[in-house]
Amino acid sequence: MKEIYTIGHGILDENTFFILLKSHDIKYLIDCRSAPYSKKAPQYNYTRMHNSCRQHGIEYRYLGDLLGGRPTNAELLDSRGEPDELKMRRSPAFVKGITLVKQFAENNNVCILCGEPDPVYCHRYSLIGAELANEDISLQHIYHDGQVIPQEEIGPGQQMDLF
Repeated sequence: MKEIYTIGHGILDENTFFILLKSHDIKYLIDCRSAPYSKKAPQYNYTRMHNSCRQHGIEYRYLGDLLGGRPTNAELLDSRGEPDELKMRRSPAFVKGITLVKQFAENNNVCILCGEPDPVYCHRYSLIGAELANEDISLQHIYHDGQVIPQEEIGPGQQMDLF
């Protein structure tokens, strides 16, 4: 089973963030945030992340337009205006994004980046992870304390107190 890592930046300092990535020999950081900006943690804004990754020898790829959890397309929302993950998983954009993730991961260690530190509350668990599990790819969630917990060992209602 192929493994792909994930991490949620939260307010983690940049140095610790890159130590965590390097400890898993990450070569590609795939940003799945719909909006790659953070007021609370500006070190994770698009331009700075792109430059910081380059300085650390990591390829930064923004795929939030394909894999983001906050679609702007009204057809991907439910009747309450909330993201409908089933519709999202079937969208051509999402399929293209998953295909790209798999291509990047063929010969490299890949990590998917989002803002939410706890994957249980993030679409990288419920949307991206669920889709990759169908393709025999396991997500390995990197927590801020350095623990890595496989997707299969966490789930809704199992919030981890690891931050």
